[in-house]
Amino acid sequence: MTHIENIPHILQYGITHRNSPNANPDYVTVGDKSLIDKRNTKQVSIENDGTIVLGDFIPFYFGVRMPMLYVI
Repeated sequence: MTHIENIPHILQYGITHRNSPNANPDYVTVGDKSLIDKRNTKQVSIENDGTIVLGDFIPFYFGVRMPMLYVI
């Protein structure tokens, strides 16, 4: 799920990460700011690789209804 204003950038560059060279400088978020902030600080252990920040991943939900729909 993304804001409609993000669609042209996604069509041109694909889905990009916030640290990507092709990141959208005008990205419009639809997510819960407190949840996004929490993901950006949450450390996750990876076997043999130490830890990473959960916010470094692009979240995908494959199901009938995305969790964000219940918040909106």
